[in-house]
Amino acid sequence: MDLMKIEQPPISRVERKRMQARTRILEAAQALMRARGFEVVKI
Repeated sequence: MDLMKIEQPPISRVERKRMQARTRILEAAQALMRARGFEVVKI
């Protein structure tokens, strides 16, 4: 059985927006930690 051929249900608009927001938050956190250092950044 090929795992790439298994159909998955379509992702809802709300779920897609949630995943995009999470990605943006994580990318911003990484950028801050690189710029200011891990110890300085507070979440």
